[in-house]
Amino acid sequence: MLSAGLSQVQCGRFDVYRVNPPLVKAVAALPVIAVGCKTDWSRFIDRSWSRSGFLLGYDFIAANGESSLRLMTLARWACIPFSLAGALASYLWASHIYGRTSGLIALSLWCFEPNILAQGHLVTTDAAAAAAGICASYVFWIWLRRQTWGSASCAALALAVALATTLSWLILLFLWPLLFAVWWFTNHLGADAAPYYRVRIGRSAVQLSLIMSLAIYLLCVSYQCDGMFVRLGCYHFTSDLLTGDTGEPGATGNRFAGGLLSDIPVHPTLGHDALLEQDLKTSSPVLAQTPCRTRADGFLLASNAAHTIRKASFQ
Repeated sequence: MLSAGLSQVQCGRFDVYRVNPPLVKAVAALPVIAVGCKTDWSRFIDRSWSRSGFLLGYDFIAANGESSLRLMTLARWACIPFSLAGALASYLWASHIYGRTSGLIALSLWCFEPNILAQGHLVTTDAAAAAAGICASYVFWIWLRRQTWGSASCAALALAVALATTLSWLILLFLWPLLFAVWWFTNHLGADAAPYYRVRIGRSAVQLSLIMSLAIYLLCVSYQCDGMFVRLGCYHFTSDLLTGDTGEPGATGNRFAGGLLSDIPVHPTLGHDALLEQDLKTSSPVLAQTPCRTRADGFLLASNAAHTIRKASFQ
């Protein structure tokens, strides 16, 4: 991860470690570059299927020797603020709904949660993704209550940070409009709804469109607009889902090439997400094929959505 961040900041390349977006890696690399470090890019492989990040990580340690421990410490320190942001969002959100005591309980749960303690100081996206998701959801909840242009801008920024942290939060691009629609229909329609709220839906829809559009634009900026909106048919995928029937195991391909969807412009993270599927099958084939994992993820997503709607409606 650190070598990938160094390649992003120093070389402007995002293909050393393609699976996750660049934010956490870049944040970890900034203090390392500030104090100075040695790099070795001789084993970098410029191929869509390559995973050079691990080899470059070994080369980074070999080039810097004992000082690599100090550099890794600085990179880890730089990632701790992500965990602090998650703790703050947990406290504020619970405090606004249930009071200060509940906020302190939520803060304690976050700070002493085993996964946060284990991942919060590492140069990985796990704790940062959890924190970014909580912060984005909290800011979106604020926007649902206030519906101002300022809160909409903050929600767009928070969503962009979440998207630039992990691809898992792409679901928010579909979940937030759904939550907004359910919240609106449960609060502002019916015989008891004031005419003011019926007219206000136009401005709210425009603000929601601003949130989505600005977040996607900022995500593109995080990639320095590298490879933005390349045609779908031009990509070379490695996952079985997107390659189609290539006839060779492990061969690259594109099931969309030459088809109706070939000319659609897409974000390069689509290709990166395909590598994540390949990693999952390679490292844990049992986990990749476990139906319980999919059902559990769906249950947690549905529960979170219902909880957000209920609390926004209550407020």
